Amino acid sequence: MNFLNLFKKLSNITAISFTAYVIYNLGINPLLNILGINLIYQPQLILENLLLTLTLIIAAMALILIITGYLIFTGWKHRSEIPLFFKFLIIIILGLFAFILAAPISMFVKFPFVPLIISATLLWIILRIISNQIDLKRSVEFSTIIRKLKDLDNNLEINEAKLNKNEWIVYAKKNDKLIEYKFDAKTGELKTWKQI
Repeated sequence: MNFLNLFKKLSNITAISFTAYVIYNLGINPLLNILGINLIYQPQLILENLLLTLTLIIAAMALILIITGYLIFTGWKHRSEIPLFFKFLIIIILGLFAFILAAPISMFVKFPFVPLIISATLLWIILRIISNQIDLKRSVEFSTIIRKLKDLDNNLEINEAKLNKNEWIVYAKKNDKLIEYKFDAKTGELKTWKQI
Protein backbone atom coordinates (compact mmCIF):
# COMPACT_ATOMS: atom_id res chain seq x y z
CA MET A 1 0.00 0.00 0.00
CA ASN A 2 2.10 2.87 -1.30
CA PHE A 3 -0.93 5.15 -1.29
CA LEU A 4 0.80 7.87 0.73
CA ASN A 5 3.98 7.75 -1.40
CA LEU A 6 1.89 7.95 -4.57
CA PHE A 7 -0.06 10.87 -3.08
CA LYS A 8 3.20 12.67 -2.26
CA LYS A 9 4.69 12.06 -5.73
CA LEU A 10 1.53 13.21 -7.49
CA SER A 11 1.47 16.33 -5.31
CA ASN A 12 5.06 17.10 -6.28
CA ILE A 13 4.34 16.55 -9.99
CA THR A 14 1.27 18.80 -9.71
CA ALA A 15 3.31 21.54 -8.01
CA ILE A 16 6.00 21.33 -10.69
CA SER A 17 3.40 21.37 -13.49
CA PHE A 18 1.64 24.36 -11.95
CA THR A 19 4.94 26.22 -11.65
CA ALA A 20 5.77 25.41 -15.30
CA TYR A 21 2.27 26.57 -16.33
CA VAL A 22 2.69 29.90 -14.51
CA ILE A 23 6.20 30.44 -15.87
CA TYR A 24 5.05 29.67 -19.42
CA ASN A 25 2.02 31.99 -19.23
CA LEU A 26 3.78 34.89 -17.49
CA GLY A 27 7.26 34.66 -19.00
CA ILE A 28 7.79 32.51 -22.06
CA ASN A 29 4.48 33.03 -23.90
CA PRO A 30 4.60 36.87 -23.85
CA LEU A 31 8.24 36.75 -24.95
CA LEU A 32 7.40 34.42 -27.86
CA ASN A 33 4.53 36.73 -28.88
CA ILE A 34 6.83 39.76 -28.86
CA LEU A 35 9.37 37.92 -31.01
CA GLY A 36 6.57 36.72 -33.32
CA ILE A 37 7.37 33.05 -32.87
CA ASN A 38 4.43 30.64 -33.14
CA LEU A 39 4.91 27.14 -31.83
CA ILE A 40 3.38 24.23 -33.71
CA TYR A 41 2.18 22.62 -30.48
CA GLN A 42 0.73 24.56 -27.58
CA PRO A 43 2.50 23.74 -24.27
CA GLN A 44 -0.24 25.66 -22.49
CA LEU A 45 -2.92 23.11 -23.50
CA ILE A 46 -0.70 20.18 -22.55
CA LEU A 47 0.02 21.72 -19.14
CA GLU A 48 -3.65 22.57 -18.57
CA ASN A 49 -4.74 18.99 -19.30
CA LEU A 50 -1.95 17.55 -17.17
CA LEU A 51 -2.85 19.84 -14.27
CA LEU A 52 -6.54 18.97 -14.55
CA THR A 53 -5.83 15.23 -14.61
CA LEU A 54 -3.43 15.39 -11.67
CA THR A 55 -5.81 17.57 -9.66
CA LEU A 56 -8.68 15.13 -10.21
CA ILE A 57 -6.51 12.16 -9.18
CA ILE A 58 -5.31 13.95 -6.03
CA ALA A 59 -8.89 15.00 -5.18
CA ALA A 60 -10.07 11.38 -5.55
CA MET A 61 -7.23 10.15 -3.33
CA ALA A 62 -8.01 12.80 -0.71
CA LEU A 63 -11.69 11.81 -0.83
CA ILE A 64 -10.80 8.14 -0.23
CA LEU A 65 -8.63 9.21 2.70
CA ILE A 66 -11.40 11.36 4.22
CA ILE A 67 -14.09 8.69 3.76
CA THR A 68 -11.84 6.08 5.39
CA GLY A 69 -11.11 8.44 8.30
CA TYR A 70 -14.80 9.24 8.74
CA LEU A 71 -15.80 5.57 8.80
CA ILE A 72 -13.19 4.94 11.48
CA PHE A 73 -14.32 8.03 13.41
CA THR A 74 -17.85 6.60 13.71
CA GLY A 75 -16.37 4.22 16.28
CA TRP A 76 -16.07 7.14 18.70
CA LYS A 77 -19.31 7.58 20.63
CA HIS A 78 -18.74 11.18 21.70
CA ARG A 79 -18.40 12.75 18.24
CA SER A 80 -21.06 15.38 18.89
CA GLU A 81 -18.99 16.96 21.66
CA ILE A 82 -16.02 17.73 19.38
CA PRO A 83 -15.92 21.02 17.42
CA LEU A 84 -16.22 20.70 13.62
CA PHE A 85 -12.65 21.83 12.86
CA PHE A 86 -11.18 19.21 15.19
CA LYS A 87 -13.52 16.54 13.80
CA PHE A 88 -12.14 17.20 10.32
CA LEU A 89 -8.56 17.12 11.64
CA ILE A 90 -9.20 13.85 13.48
CA ILE A 91 -10.82 12.33 10.38
CA ILE A 92 -7.75 13.15 8.26
CA ILE A 93 -5.35 11.82 10.91
CA LEU A 94 -7.37 8.60 11.29
CA GLY A 95 -7.44 8.14 7.50
CA LEU A 96 -3.67 8.62 7.29
CA PHE A 97 -3.11 6.28 10.20
CA ALA A 98 -5.30 3.61 8.57
CA PHE A 99 -3.18 3.74 5.41
CA ILE A 100 0.05 3.68 7.44
CA LEU A 101 -1.21 0.67 9.41
CA ALA A 102 -2.37 -1.04 6.20
CA ALA A 103 1.17 -1.01 4.77
CA PRO A 104 2.63 -3.70 7.10
CA ILE A 105 -0.61 -5.71 6.91
CA SER A 106 -0.31 -5.76 3.10
CA MET A 107 2.92 -7.77 3.42
CA PHE A 108 0.87 -10.68 4.76
CA VAL A 109 -2.45 -10.13 2.96
CA LYS A 110 -1.93 -9.77 -0.79
CA PHE A 111 -5.50 -8.91 -1.84
CA PRO A 112 -6.16 -5.27 -2.84
CA PHE A 113 -7.97 -3.09 -0.28
CA VAL A 114 -8.23 -5.94 2.28
CA PRO A 115 -5.31 -4.56 4.37
CA LEU A 116 -7.03 -1.17 4.43
CA ILE A 117 -10.31 -2.75 5.53
CA ILE A 118 -8.51 -4.73 8.26
CA SER A 119 -6.64 -1.68 9.58
CA ALA A 120 -9.76 0.52 9.49
CA THR A 121 -11.75 -2.15 11.34
CA LEU A 122 -9.05 -2.48 14.00
CA LEU A 123 -8.93 1.27 14.52
CA TRP A 124 -12.75 1.43 14.70
CA ILE A 125 -12.81 -1.31 17.36
CA ILE A 126 -10.09 0.44 19.38
CA LEU A 127 -11.99 3.74 19.28
CA ARG A 128 -15.24 2.02 20.30
CA ILE A 129 -13.59 0.27 23.27
CA ILE A 130 -11.96 3.49 24.47
CA SER A 131 -15.17 5.52 24.11
CA ASN A 132 -17.13 2.84 26.00
CA GLN A 133 -14.63 3.05 28.86
CA ILE A 134 -14.87 6.83 28.92
CA ASP A 135 -18.68 6.58 28.79
CA LEU A 136 -18.71 4.32 31.86
CA LYS A 137 -16.43 6.67 33.79
CA ARG A 138 -18.29 9.83 32.84
CA SER A 139 -21.80 8.86 33.85
CA VAL A 140 -22.99 9.46 37.39
CA GLU A 141 -23.51 6.27 39.35
CA PHE A 142 -27.01 5.05 40.05
CA SER A 143 -26.44 5.24 43.82
CA THR A 144 -25.97 9.01 43.47
CA ILE A 145 -29.28 9.26 41.61
CA ILE A 146 -31.03 7.27 44.34
CA ARG A 147 -29.62 9.59 47.01
CA LYS A 148 -30.87 12.62 45.09
CA LEU A 149 -34.33 11.04 44.76
CA LYS A 150 -34.43 10.25 48.48
CA ASP A 151 -33.45 13.85 49.19
CA LEU A 152 -36.42 14.99 47.10
CA ASP A 153 -38.92 12.64 48.76
CA ASN A 154 -38.09 9.87 51.19
CA ASN A 155 -41.40 8.03 50.51
CA LEU A 156 -40.59 7.19 46.88
CA GLU A 157 -40.53 3.55 45.79
CA ILE A 158 -38.23 3.07 42.80
CA ASN A 159 -39.65 0.72 40.16
CA GLU A 160 -37.24 1.00 37.22
CA ALA A 161 -34.16 2.94 36.17
CA LYS A 162 -32.19 3.03 32.94
CA LEU A 163 -29.30 4.97 31.45
CA ASN A 164 -30.32 6.44 28.10
CA LYS A 165 -27.38 8.18 26.39
CA ASN A 166 -26.99 11.40 28.40
CA GLU A 167 -29.66 10.91 31.03
CA TRP A 168 -30.83 8.59 33.76
CA ILE A 169 -34.56 7.84 33.52
CA VAL A 170 -36.06 6.68 36.81
CA TYR A 171 -39.64 5.50 37.35
CA ALA A 172 -40.81 5.77 40.94
CA LYS A 173 -44.14 5.30 42.76
CA LYS A 174 -45.65 7.51 45.39
CA ASN A 175 -49.19 6.95 46.65
CA ASP A 176 -49.94 4.60 43.70
CA LYS A 177 -48.92 7.31 41.22
CA LEU A 178 -46.07 6.64 38.80
CA ILE A 179 -43.60 9.50 38.36
CA GLU A 180 -40.86 9.71 35.72
CA TYR A 181 -37.66 11.53 36.70
CA LYS A 182 -34.92 12.47 34.24
CA PHE A 183 -31.43 13.19 35.57
CA ASP A 184 -28.42 14.44 33.64
CA ALA A 185 -26.01 11.47 33.40
CA LYS A 186 -22.91 13.64 33.63
CA THR A 187 -23.81 15.97 36.49
CA GLY A 188 -26.56 14.02 38.26
CA GLU A 189 -28.84 17.07 38.28
CA LEU A 190 -32.61 16.65 37.96
CA LYS A 191 -33.71 17.83 34.49
CA THR A 192 -37.45 17.09 34.43
CA TRP A 193 -40.08 15.05 36.14
CA LYS A 194 -43.66 14.25 35.26
CA GLN A 195 -46.50 12.15 36.58
CA ILE A 196 -47.50 9.32 34.27
